[in-house]
Amino acid sequence: MVATCALIAVGSLGGTGGKNQALYTTMSPEEMQFVHYLVAHGKSYGTREEYEFRLRQFRESLGKIHEHNSRNDVTFRLGLNKFSDMTQDEYRRLLGLIPRRRDTQNV
Repeated sequence: MVATCALIAVGSLGGTGGKNQALYTTMSPEEMQFVHYLVAHGKSYGTREEYEFRLRQFRESLGKIHEHNSRNDVTFRLGLNKFSDMTQDEYRRLLGLIPRRRDTQNV
């Protein structure tokens, strides 16, 4: 089921005319995990560029998660969630956080 979804998800992004090249490429373990993530969270992207961008963000999140979870001095573990394909700025905007100006003085 997931493999079929992976082929559909990746194959649908190849719309450049001609044969779908994505169906003939091998996925890295991270990309396969990303496809599982897409299926689990019901996500899809309109273009190959958006897919590649989100995959890069996902890989960054994975790296941060693995780095954190490999430490012995932390008391909690991180994991993937529906925000793992977002940039930090996107996540902050989603939360409604407004950056404070650093050049203002407290009165």
